[in-house]
Amino acid sequence: LRKLFRVSQAAASSIEAEARIRNTVNAVQDSLNQASVAIYILDESERQLVQVAARGSQVFALTLSPDQGLARQALTWGQPIIVNDLRTLSGVAPQDDAPPYDGAPYDGGLQGSGLQGSGLQGSHTFSQLVVPLALGRRVIGIISVQSQQLNAFSEDDVRLLQTLSGNLAATVESARLFQEIQAANERLREVDRLKTQFLANMSHELRTPLNSIIGFSRLMLKGIDGPITAEQEEDLTSIHQSGQHLLRLINDILDMSKIEAGKMVLLFEQVDLVEVARNVLATITALLSDKPVALLTEFDPELPLIEADPIRIRQILLNLLSNAAKFTDAGTIRLQIQREDGFVHLQVADTGKGIEEKHFDKLFREFEQVDASPTREVGGTGLGLPITKNLVTLHGGEIWLESEWGRGSTFHVRLPIQQKEQPAISA
Repeated sequence: LRKLFRVSQAAASSIEAEARIRNTVNAVQDSLNQASVAIYILDESERQLVQVAARGSQVFALTLSPDQGLARQALTWGQPIIVNDLRTLSGVAPQDDAPPYDGAPYDGGLQGSGLQGSGLQGSHTFSQLVVPLALGRRVIGIISVQSQQLNAFSEDDVRLLQTLSGNLAATVESARLFQEIQAANERLREVDRLKTQFLANMSHELRTPLNSIIGFSRLMLKGIDGPITAEQEEDLTSIHQSGQHLLRLINDILDMSKIEAGKMVLLFEQVDLVEVARNVLATITALLSDKPVALLTEFDPELPLIEADPIRIRQILLNLLSNAAKFTDAGTIRLQIQREDGFVHLQVADTGKGIEEKHFDKLFREFEQVDASPTREVGGTGLGLPITKNLVTLHGGEIWLESEWGRGSTFHVRLPIQQKEQPAISA
């Protein structure tokens, strides 16, 4: 019991699985006072034993095969194996005095044990105890203890290792799973990096020809290349609007790629929020031209200039207001900007359908939408609000939502008037 307590205490001395395994091996060797202790687990093929921890002068450094001898028996039967005179396994007659030595390297009698290795050259191992490590009915490995003494092991030693084997097997398995998870996470990070790089490269490649389509269609609409008919004007308008829509989608993907890669950089300057808001409102008015929706504004007359990236502030306002326009078929959309201590508070309120509270988190996760069905009424990539949230965060601000189903939605944004760090913030 004292031995079990010491070994159990050592096994519980760390929260890391690998450290618990090492501590257990060390404690077993100290408790049994033997030459070496080693733990081996089966590899994925379940035909090779691989050492995961060991201590002592006769530790095996090679990959081991369970196809013969003691290892095979312990793994196959799921029962401990004791051999207190290994010379019987190699055909050497057991003796009570010193072992025979004729000048040739002696392998400790392990030639038939399935545990031979270069670490035994020139040493004498006479006793061995092998205990399987099992998770339920599945044997995952063994713990092997070797001694230079004859008749070194007793039933008490077997019971000690059997008592430990369950927890030790679970610890070994958790260490293996943890390594697999780490490797999988590393692969996922690499895949994510490659995906982000691919999206960024593709976005650049797509924008070049798309800008030409948009530019030339605009020139033709202005009549620079000559007069056009009404039908041609209608077709060119459709081309121009579709090109702009596609460009916005590509820009969203590029922005999300930059944010995920930590390469989104903000260039701060003094920004007049009211001026930016009025420019954005002109765009939103065009989006509402065919809807019975009133666009209302309320600006604090003492609103200060804020330290921000003007391009990204415009993007924040455009995303919030275009989102409101998309989901509001009738009623009002109100933009309100007020000063609150060291912050400015923007509110975009609409009388649209509203959102159930259980869907709030979904709105700010990339590529997710409240209605993701193929028959949804409103299209989009699901990137506008996640990008908005990231841009607000990069400005040192916060964004939140108030909404009820059937009662419209209000998006709130608080931005600091002065930035804490100069001159730029990177994601």
